[in-house]
Amino acid sequence: MEARLYGLTTQDISTVVYRFCEQYNISHKFSREKQMAGKKWFQAFLRRHGELSVRMPEKTSMCRASGFNIAKTSKFFQYLRQRCSAAMAAENTTRTDIQRR
Repeated sequence: MEARLYGLTTQDISTVVYRFCEQYNISHKFSREKQMAGKKWFQAFLRRHGELSVRMPEKTSMCRASGFNIAKTSKFFQYLRQRCSAAMAAENTTRTDIQRR
């Protein structure tokens, strides 16, 4: 699904988790027959990571997909580095020592 510009489904994630555990010899209680983590694991994972949410995957538009090219991405990260450097420089020059009473 990801290759077709859709988000990952719960089945995709469960399969990736199973493969990861198998590859790195991590003990697990996942189904070897289905080769994926179960629903209980997935629900527990979401409870542990409350900042994550499950949504229906939506296709990425062609305009957005074509915007992810090397030139535009490189330009974005170059701009980001400049902004971060400028912000860090400004923070270092505006620090003052506060005396305790």
